[in-house]
Amino acid sequence: MKRDREAVETNGKNVQKRRKLSSKFTPTLAECGHKDLLDIEAKGLISRPRPTDAPSVELETSHGEVRPDTGRRRGQERQVFEVYVEELSSTGDGLARHPARDHVFAIPFALPGDRVNIKAFEPSEEDIWSNADFVEAIEPSELRAGTKPKCKYFAQCGGCQFQMISYDEQLKYKKTVVENAFRYFSGLDPEQVPPIGDTGASPLQYGYRTKLTPHFDGPRKGERLSVDKPPPIGFMRKGFRQTMDIESCPIATDIVQDGLRHERSKTIKKIDTYKRGATILLRETTDRTFDKGESNGGGNADSVFAKTDSPFPGGALELGSLPLQSTSQSQPPHIPEIVNNYVYKPTTDPSAPPTTIREKKLYTTENDTFATEHIGSYIFKPAPAPSSRTITPSCPHPTQPIKYLLDAYCGSGLFAITLSPLFTSVLGIELDPWGVTSARENARLNGVEHAGFIEADAAALFQDVPYPAENTVLVIDPPRKGCSTDFLKQLLRYGPARVVYVSCNVGSQARDVGCLVRGWCGEDWWKEVEGREDEGKEVGSFRYEIEELRGFDFFPQTSHVEGLCVLRRVVNEAWKEPENEPEQEQPEKQLE
Repeated sequence: MKRDREAVETNGKNVQKRRKLSSKFTPTLAECGHKDLLDIEAKGLISRPRPTDAPSVELETSHGEVRPDTGRRRGQERQVFEVYVEELSSTGDGLARHPARDHVFAIPFALPGDRVNIKAFEPSEEDIWSNADFVEAIEPSELRAGTKPKCKYFAQCGGCQFQMISYDEQLKYKKTVVENAFRYFSGLDPEQVPPIGDTGASPLQYGYRTKLTPHFDGPRKGERLSVDKPPPIGFMRKGFRQTMDIESCPIATDIVQDGLRHERSKTIKKIDTYKRGATILLRETTDRTFDKGESNGGGNADSVFAKTDSPFPGGALELGSLPLQSTSQSQPPHIPEIVNNYVYKPTTDPSAPPTTIREKKLYTTENDTFATEHIGSYIFKPAPAPSSRTITPSCPHPTQPIKYLLDAYCGSGLFAITLSPLFTSVLGIELDPWGVTSARENARLNGVEHAGFIEADAAALFQDVPYPAENTVLVIDPPRKGCSTDFLKQLLRYGPARVVYVSCNVGSQARDVGCLVRGWCGEDWWKEVEGREDEGKEVGSFRYEIEELRGFDFFPQTSHVEGLCVLRRVVNEAWKEPENEPEQEQPEKQLE
């Protein structure tokens, strides 16, 4: 990639230059990331006829001087272009063509149907797409009608992309993201991919995020930070190396927003003690207790989650469906906390006393502490790794009874524990010892006795699995880069009856699922170019067919979508039993 443009001195002023990424087309799809998506989608847009109402070719510099298109040149300034947005990329950017040539601009916060002014550098001949800045909407798209962003920093802060469109449109868009990922990266024929299911909606469109990481920059060389003039504390401006001063974030939960204001105030008071920039970690943590009415308070914080002691039928607990008795919130200078009291009255026994559930919301700023999270009637204390993700999707049940659950990349045991009632035995596999320790503790907290967790060697993940493959379902939730080729080969050799693949990157998910459906995965098979025949290595007698495929929206107002793919094992028609070679006679050993 080309180096990002830094701030430079221009006419005695410090000007923040736009970050510029290389955008030359390449068939390499190893990452299945934003650049790969824009390469493919820009090339596809250029191949189609232009709309008849495309704007004028005339260009205008940022100083208002009208001049013809003379191409890119050293030291040129950004220009203003009037463009018509034709598509919405899987990255969340609007795509519009250059008025005079085959080039595509990727424009944040733009929607199909927008006619907009943008600022961008005149692209070079070899680039098929480049980034641009949204300046103003000349004719806004109909998709914007009736929707008003709730954040005053929207269209500047890089956190959200879609506060200007309805939530129904967001869900439709995310369905197309999954469709495009499997079209671009799976390498499968259309008939091998079933219709994509509707995107699973989030119960909350705002106030859902339980973690924020605001930050501030350090002083310049030879200077010090000052309490009288503190640096901006907040989040990055979209497309720039520039921190915005942001004191609230409406997609965060109430307690995290309170924590943001409180920690900003604390940090500003001691800002002169910092010699460099820093990041403030804010994570929500929740404590729950219950009182069955037998006493005036207290209660065992863990007993509400233990299946033997829980006052709720089957251990189920959905606080949103219970009446809220009271709520209280601490005020500064005290550390923020929010306390909600809910009332549960059993319907099966009208004479039983009601249960009061006390839920206290707090936040933590310590990276080495366990934040407590509640999912239904389950309690989790995830490992404190910065890269850990806590997600709560619903996994579909197999159509045939399967006895065993194998959870690879199990982390703190989310899937293994919440799905444990459906299986006779559960085993979680994790490479990180912190994850194994956390998962075992979570199983203890939730009273799950038939779940075990082991640390495995990456080269032999399934070697010690005691379950017969034909009675096992495998759940995998890998990092954004997806599964390694070695892991996929091991999976195909083991051959579990079902595979449930959860992913935070539907591009790498599509690439990996393509391997499982074909039944083989050669080294770097996705680096295919036209005319090349890739010789895949057969690895087993089974392959897979896609049973269900859909997205889940865990991050409303953003372009992110979580992918869920369920696969069932079938016979690999291309696999042949290796022939046994006749043993060669060994020469007799001569005695000395």
